[in-house]
Amino acid sequence: MLKKLLLLFIFLFFYAGVQGQNNEQLYKKAIDSILRELPGIKLDSLRVKSLISLASYSSYLDKAPEAESYANEALGLSKKINLYTGKASAYIILAEIYRDTDELKSRNYLLMGLEEAKKANRWKGIAFISRSLGLNYQATDFKTAEKYLKQSANLYFTHKKYDDYCNSALQLAYIYSMKNKISEAAELCNKIIEIANKYKFESHSLQAKALLTSVYSSLGNQDKAIEYTLDLLKKSEQGKASSLNRCGILRQLANLYEA
Repeated sequence: MLKKLLLLFIFLFFYAGVQGQNNEQLYKKAIDSILRELPGIKLDSLRVKSLISLASYSSYLDKAPEAESYANEALGLSKKINLYTGKASAYIILAEIYRDTDELKSRNYLLMGLEEAKKANRWKGIAFISRSLGLNYQATDFKTAEKYLKQSANLYFTHKKYDDYCNSALQLAYIYSMKNKISEAAELCNKIIEIANKYKFESHSLQAKALLTSVYSSLGNQDKAIEYTLDLLKKSEQGKASSLNRCGILRQLANLYEA
């Protein structure tokens, strides 16, 4: 039974990463499989992992009540055996459940999760939760949002997780631009583009260039703004930027030429 459950976790870890969002049936099958095995699991730490998986998959399927129930059960058991990683994971899931409905409750769960991740000395958990806290604070407390996003980006960069670094850095660049910290936004965007181009993260490069068009326009550097807008238009026409709105790019270009 234990071997079967471990094989299921391994399968889900690799397969789910490949399939992205088209995993509804996979998640349902995973939940059914874990629920069949759960009554026979006696090892507390493995039971916590099983409950965390159930909470995660239920959350992916938008089954918030079930996800919250599994997460709370995992949290209670993790507290009983003082499993830092279990507590951190449960808090992350609970924070996600309340992300759109109760910002303060979600924030408190994230803060508690961050403390557990620090106790467990798990840098990935610290980086991930810090980014989530940055997003949580960005509309209400710029300085705190900046602190957490910087912490997240720096951890990912230090550990050479450049894809995740670009995600955190892009969000930081965005809030810089929203707060009219234009030079900081431009500097960070250029660093993201450099890293994204080096490691072939096309999406991150395009997002940074899209942000730079408005940044350079704000700085009065119309030539640079037009250069990046033309590059975005080219990528859009080549089908390399399906997420970009070609009409929007053309409107932006027209506005830049009129300025």
